[in-house]
Amino acid sequence: MKKKHLIILAGPLDNQNAGVHRVTYEIIKGLHDMSECLFDITLIRDRDDGQFPKFKTAKIPLFKKLPGFQSFRLFFIVPLYCILKKADVVFEPAHFGPFNLPKKIKRVTFIHDLTPILFPQFHTFNGAYLQKIFLPRILKKTDLIIANSNNTANDIKKQYPFTKDKVQKIYLGVSDLFKPLNNPEVLEKLKITQPYFLSVSTIEPRKNIETLLEAFRLYKEEKLGPEKLVLVGGKGWKNNAIYSKINDHPNVNEIILPGFVTNEELIQCYSQCNAFIYPSIYEGFGLPLIEAAVCGAPLVVANNSSLKEITPFKELLFETLNAEDLKEKMSLSKQVKPNQEFIDSIRSKYNWKKFVTEFTDSISSLFKQN
Repeated sequence: MKKKHLIILAGPLDNQNAGVHRVTYEIIKGLHDMSECLFDITLIRDRDDGQFPKFKTAKIPLFKKLPGFQSFRLFFIVPLYCILKKADVVFEPAHFGPFNLPKKIKRVTFIHDLTPILFPQFHTFNGAYLQKIFLPRILKKTDLIIANSNNTANDIKKQYPFTKDKVQKIYLGVSDLFKPLNNPEVLEKLKITQPYFLSVSTIEPRKNIETLLEAFRLYKEEKLGPEKLVLVGGKGWKNNAIYSKINDHPNVNEIILPGFVTNEELIQCYSQCNAFIYPSIYEGFGLPLIEAAVCGAPLVVANNSSLKEITPFKELLFETLNAEDLKEKMSLSKQVKPNQEFIDSIRSKYNWKKFVTEFTDSISSLFKQN
């Protein structure tokens, strides 16, 4: 039987470096590593770096400096390519699409979270507005919606009831690269000194860094420990108040901002921290949680959204905007020491091979329905 032609809109590999990039990469890598893939796969990218030689790559540049071209590419060039190349199914791993395809071509859309809809105040006006206008149309026309957690799946069904029969929850995985390692030289390069608490996120309001900063102030004021606070992540948006609070913090000399780090550096940061703190106000999944957990870090996590679903450390959940509660859980985290059996159980539950198997089975089922 001839394999179905799956086209993946793999732009996040080229134009993002946060969570969506990582998820897109791991999905494609998982498909590439399969001994027998159910599909003939083409990647549509801005460039071809040769990292997935078993797949065809269609290079359709973005031309970011050319006004209006990105929209023209998204709405016309990419759909035309999919039609001409006789795609059977098109997968959009980053919310926004696919667009303008005939009904005979199946559409699969990955929804990471609905924060632009539920919390527009935490996004740029344009970003939230575009999601509000286009997302209902996208979800009406798509044949399969992949959600990364029960929480995200429930959000989608509640916000858009017409999706209830086409939402499939598939948990994300954690790369085998993430494991306990101890190389102090990496921390020295990043100017990080032990002991420390670690948080990893883009610096933007939804990540609730201001509550973490206040909890750290209380922690230091009460002399609960010698830990520094390390905030790893690139600059996001609407973050002036966050940086002002850092600069004015009474313990500013104990707050370290390495910025964006490589995977290799991130693994060392996870492995050598006293605890990993994730205070976000809302998440669709929370990939850093399981990355930190398999590196042996206790997780101090806000009690909301998918975070309370994903974290295995229920005793270290804290009320999201309560700095006092967070401070107490930071102190309590010192009593938690994950062992190898625990790490293995996390890796068994959240792994990319399992994701890819469920993903391909879900897409295959679209054709069995006909």
